[in-house]
Amino acid sequence: MAITDVYFSPAGAGAADGTSAANAFAAISSSTWSTNVSGTDIASKRFIFLAGTYEVNTELAFTGTSSKTAPFFFVGADAAGNVIASPKWEDAKRLRIDNTNIPKFEMTGNNKILQEKSFTFFRNVSFEVTSGSFTKNTVCGGAFITNVFYFGCKYKAALNHSNGRTIRMNRAYVDSCSFESTTNTFQDLLQNSSSSSVVSNSSIVGPGTSGSGSHEANGFADSTGTCMFVNNIVVDVPGAGVDMDSGSVDNRLRTENNTIVNCGGNGIQLTDGIDDTGSYHSSNIIFNCGANGIDTNASTSDVNVALDNAMGEITGNKYNNFGDKEDGIFDGPTVLATDFYDYANLDFRIRRDSSLYKATISGENHGAIQNEDYEFVYVS
Repeated sequence: MAITDVYFSPAGAGAADGTSAANAFAAISSSTWSTNVSGTDIASKRFIFLAGTYEVNTELAFTGTSSKTAPFFFVGADAAGNVIASPKWEDAKRLRIDNTNIPKFEMTGNNKILQEKSFTFFRNVSFEVTSGSFTKNTVCGGAFITNVFYFGCKYKAALNHSNGRTIRMNRAYVDSCSFESTTNTFQDLLQNSSSSSVVSNSSIVGPGTSGSGSHEANGFADSTGTCMFVNNIVVDVPGAGVDMDSGSVDNRLRTENNTIVNCGGNGIQLTDGIDDTGSYHSSNIIFNCGANGIDTNASTSDVNVALDNAMGEITGNKYNNFGDKEDGIFDGPTVLATDFYDYANLDFRIRRDSSLYKATISGENHGAIQNEDYEFVYVS
């Protein structure tokens, strides 16, 4: 499988034929996507975008069809054209991807930035709607596009749509990405809509827990019945932190080592499925939620296991509808605001003097942040 590299910068460079960073195609023409981007067949291509700001007001539709044998790569590079290997976070809070030195795609109109294609790999790029209120249903994406991979990507908008999301996934893989809405008028900040997906090491950030009217305003939602949600941070959403909304499908949700803080609703909810046949929740932090910690379907046939979750400041029950003999609850330590390095400023690193510090069965912290920064925090 041979992949051809095609280089882009906002205004182009040199011979502007896309063959190298020194001769990059111009990606933008009069605030619209250039035909260099939209007219190049994406099959077996790696589009390399040099660091800079790409301001557009129109939606990008790609030419061609990518596939398992002819995938498409949409990646960020530095100004010299070196593809960026690893994502960076803005700071130790691990809430937002740092987009300072990666390509930034900014939508200045009220449009989606691009339509995704199957078998696409997005890596170390930033997508932001800067036009204010955003009334489309996704920042990027198309309905039920399968096999899309996201690594080190940043998504941000002022979502204002009854079905608004940053992206809508289907059989996708998300790692080390950040998703943010500056308004509370959205359905879910991130949604998995069909086949099972994996979301890990990422952050989902809302504007706060204030009411959102007719919008559910959940952090992450899944409609498939099967999903893995591991090592993520969900903070400041009016609805549930994690919502398993699968209708008649059996729920098989795995949540592990997540930090879910400041939710207006349940921390984790599985109330819409018929039969939770094997949902598992372990070593999560759930703190300051306006309803229950983990709320499951009330069906007597439910099977749920909750192992060593740390909770605190839960308005309702820590574990709701876990009354059947099939359910297992092995409760973890109680969470206090003082367990975090700086709760008021959304820094959820665990202090060394906290009962959550390296207290899980595997010897890690509860929650999502396992980096070594906390090792050097002075504790009096």
